[in-house]
Amino acid sequence: EFKKQLDDPLVKAYFSGLDIDPSEASIIFAILDADKSDELKIDEFVNGTMKLKGAATKLDVMTMMFDNTKQAMKFNNLCEFA
Repeated sequence: EFKKQLDDPLVKAYFSGLDIDPSEASIIFAILDADKSDELKIDEFVNGTMKLKGAATKLDVMTMMFDNTKQAMKFNNLCEFA
């Protein structure tokens, strides 16, 4: 259904306004679908794509570093049990 929406001129204009190439839409959908339900509510989609507009802020970078550190710790704990 998401891919069908990409043919809609309004959706194309929305992506264009955010400087997002519509060919990257599948990747963006996968990133925004954090729970892997293959569904996105409209507010999740809009909020997620709005975060893609513009350059990354220091807070964005710090958030990614923090999340990466948490994931590394979980992975290390998992490896200890293997």
